[in-house]
Amino acid sequence: MIAMFEHLNPSDYLVPEEAVRQVLTPALVFHGESIRSNLRRVIACAGGDPNRWRPHMKTSKSPHVFREMLALGIRHFKCATTREAEVFLRTASEADEPIDLLVAYTLYGPALERLEKLAAEYPQHAMATITEEEDHARAVPEGIGLYVDVNSGMNRTGIPMDRTDDILRVARAIRSFRGVHFYDGHMLGVPGAHDRSQAAARGYETACTIVRSLATAGIPVPELLTSGTPVLEDGIRFAPFAALEGTVHRISAGTAQLHDARSQELMPDFGFQPGATVLVRVISFPRPGWITVDCGSKGIAAEAGTPVACVLGHPEYEVETVTEEHIGIRIPAGEKPPARGTLLQLIPRHVCPTVNLAEHALWVENGRLKEIVPIAARAHDLLVDSA
Repeated sequence: MIAMFEHLNPSDYLVPEEAVRQVLTPALVFHGESIRSNLRRVIACAGGDPNRWRPHMKTSKSPHVFREMLALGIRHFKCATTREAEVFLRTASEADEPIDLLVAYTLYGPALERLEKLAAEYPQHAMATITEEEDHARAVPEGIGLYVDVNSGMNRTGIPMDRTDDILRVARAIRSFRGVHFYDGHMLGVPGAHDRSQAAARGYETACTIVRSLATAGIPVPELLTSGTPVLEDGIRFAPFAALEGTVHRISAGTAQLHDARSQELMPDFGFQPGATVLVRVISFPRPGWITVDCGSKGIAAEAGTPVACVLGHPEYEVETVTEEHIGIRIPAGEKPPARGTLLQLIPRHVCPTVNLAEHALWVENGRLKEIVPIAARAHDLLVDSA
């Protein structure tokens, strides 16, 4: 993993000097050209059809990235929190672009009330959420669509995929049935592209069976939603999806917007580029062959395993330790360490929660600072009317 980004040219990721003179590190950097390249690659994989993609906006949490997606013709989106929903509904309204937004999280109590308020505030947009239980399905206001959440084997939420009768029972309780949510995020834990593709295909065969069972029971399925980033190609190319009469299949890859080291491990040849880095400074040489930078778990996500990052332009550096405010990096024996104060850029192992740690990001293109963009959809609302 250490050398996985050795093909990158650091000059493509230059942060301009005027920003360097002012920025406090650690600092999140969005690289506009790489982000647009990633978006276009997903659409190209989908045969040039942006309608096949419902990207999960938890990755970038940024209205700026959202507007880039709107410019490419993407109109179906997915998110996880009511704050994300509010930010992207507002941004779409400002752009005068009606969207279809799925809050792919089971909401209870005040969260469901907040979603109802958003649906009333933004009636020009289609809104939906997910359910796995009859009483909950009946409690969701009629103006909000519902997807049956199916546990594809990830064992996080949803009705187990072999319990077709339960899936049918919940679907019948839904007043505005929108489809089947079949998220297979656990595929990132299957090593090897061949084994991962086979495992994904087995799940997709079951998903097709569920859709056909619903249709036979008189419940048409408008949408089947599958496929996180590691299996986005598998989802797009699974031929039986196209044979589902009256059902649109979409993938829900989110990390693809920005890319990260974990995705690079799984998809080394897809051509994604890191669209986000964390700018840090060298602050210490605590022992020979070791440098410390001014970023820790409060500036870069550490929940996805080690190493938490790769160092752009230095594939020989090994990120080894992370505490709240410090990351320790081993450098090759005998190599002169960079001077204290030297800027480095880290490519996160898991970019989605890394973005959530930042309030703003530098938006850089062609070595120029275009603007400072807010990470407006980060964190969570506290009260129903707090937004």
